[in-house]
Amino acid sequence: MASAAAPGSGVARPLLEVTDLSVAFKGHKEIVTVVDHASFSLRAGETLGIVGESGSGKTVSSLALLGLLPASARVTGSATFDGRQLVNMPARKLRNVRGNDISIIFQEPMTSLDPSFTVGNQLAEAYRNHRGGSKRAATARAAEMLRLVGIPEPQRRLGEYPHNFSGGMRQRVMIAMSLICSPKLLIADEPTTALDVTIQSQILELLKSLQAELGMAMIFVTHDLGVVASVCDQVSVMYAGQVIEQSPIDDFFTRPLHPYSAGLLDSMPQSVAKGERLRMIAGTVPPPSRIPVGCRFNPRCQYAVEACVVTAPDLEATGDGREVRCIRHAELSLEISR
Repeated sequence: MASAAAPGSGVARPLLEVTDLSVAFKGHKEIVTVVDHASFSLRAGETLGIVGESGSGKTVSSLALLGLLPASARVTGSATFDGRQLVNMPARKLRNVRGNDISIIFQEPMTSLDPSFTVGNQLAEAYRNHRGGSKRAATARAAEMLRLVGIPEPQRRLGEYPHNFSGGMRQRVMIAMSLICSPKLLIADEPTTALDVTIQSQILELLKSLQAELGMAMIFVTHDLGVVASVCDQVSVMYAGQVIEQSPIDDFFTRPLHPYSAGLLDSMPQSVAKGERLRMIAGTVPPPSRIPVGCRFNPRCQYAVEACVVTAPDLEATGDGREVRCIRHAELSLEISR
């Protein structure tokens, strides 16, 4: 499946194009911006990884697209999905998009499934809410989806409750629920964090095979660069509410442009020899109420100079399909230890 080509261009239009997305919350004494003019795009069939430490704005950006933030959130900017503007879309119309055209998988399936209803009931309800039809047809679709995600004896297990399933199987149920209406875009928010390594690998392989079968686009929100390397085509790195680097996945892992990106890559366990101490980026992500002046990463950056402390860099295109928010990127050669 491919997005329609822009008239006269021969280039497929993005399925999702986010421009200057900002999210602010009203605090006790001030308005705090947690996502600051984030921009990224995604074509049909592609997978975008949004990465960064906790507190970088990854999940908030994703929830903002679907109108899942509290009423106190103020969302501005543009998010065009399949020709429709998601930002400030009326709630009734957004409900028709959510779960139907765009689905989301949350991190912890046990808190997303209702323990008082059977799995079959919840899957069938998700289908009928958007597609209508008889209960019998919806139940048949639910069984088909359980089979598709690799759950044995799907017809029997429709009558079981979430607590009858293991953690990995519950996550498969959530994937089945998110895909039951054949969405064009799937947002996966840390979908494998609570799973052991073996089950994590199975879920990632399952998502890749389902993506190939259904032709959908995916956004992977994660802090795990190993996951990004195995499933993503593009990567957007967020730090303190801003996108600070965007790149094709191969370029990102071989030649990062931003010191923060290099620090993340250098912190991966694969970057050190067995028995050596893991590397880390000194310091922590600043809270939204205490964002530093200039480059937001400058207090933690080993390459920072005086200009970094006073100059807030823009996200700059490098001319090779990449973007970076660093005034020194052209003069830095960031080597990653392997």
